[in-house]
Amino acid sequence: MVCIYCGGSTRVSNSRSSKIKFSVWRRRECSVCKAIFTTSENPDLKASVSVKNFDGSLEPFSTDKVLFSVYSSCKHRKSPLEDARALTDTFNRLVINQITSGFVDLKDVQDLISTILSNFDSVALTYYNAYYVKKMD
Repeated sequence: MVCIYCGGSTRVSNSRSSKIKFSVWRRRECSVCKAIFTTSENPDLKASVSVKNFDGSLEPFSTDKVLFSVYSSCKHRKSPLEDARALTDTFNRLVINQITSGFVDLKDVQDLISTILSNFDSVALTYYNAYYVKKMD
């Protein structure tokens, strides 16, 4: 990574993984101007992961779609946006472990969201299953 102040090369002097979010905190030092700054690095799931739909087609993974469906399912709660963000962060951490070949099946995505919601709020789970889970007959 280049220095944000002078554009010189940097080295990592300290690095920590976040247990709450799937991110890495890094302290960097510029080899030219000696500036020290912090970065927070997150994986770009949209660019590196695809979702395999029921018809076999692939589309880029969208955290926004997950957030929207979870938010819609949590609208009855006092703080639906905060709850949806936290649940989506949990989903993102867990879905990374299910990716083996650059894609994840839509059914696995739906099942994982349902599992997370079942541990959180039964009303949100019912709403999610009614409006977002496609049943294969």
